[in-house]
Amino acid sequence: MKDEELQLLLKRAVSVVEGAQVPDELKSAAFAKAFDTLSGEASVDSTARPVRGPRKRARKSADAKGSKQRTAKASGPKSLISELIVEGQFDDWQALAQVQEILRVRGYTLRQPAISPALLRLTQEKALVREERAAADGRGKQWMYRKRGT
Repeated sequence: MKDEELQLLLKRAVSVVEGAQVPDELKSAAFAKAFDTLSGEASVDSTARPVRGPRKRARKSADAKGSKQRTAKASGPKSLISELIVEGQFDDWQALAQVQEILRVRGYTLRQPAISPALLRLTQEKALVREERAAADGRGKQWMYRKRGT
């Protein structure tokens, strides 16, 4: 490298460091880095890596997937009983055990402690009415449920 080229590189490196807002204690390191980069003699430092943020996955839109987006269908006790109301199963009085049997026949094995709160919530929401009647077996009383308005 000729002296003229060297002086030109030194001037460029100085102007780079002076143009950047570098703290005084880092100016010598910044100068060395700028000079190495300008002269083409930059060494590959294995510890210096570009800083990246976390990678984000690109989501495909529904159109890109080629299928319609599905909506989740609830299958909890309350939604299952709501379907029974719409189908007319509660046009007549139903006991808890009868509701459990209707659901069992449809493939939903639910215990009575799971069904009972759903019936109560639907009663509170005025979708059903309930009445306490004598049990069919003659032992005590049980709640019977029917669609409101029938």
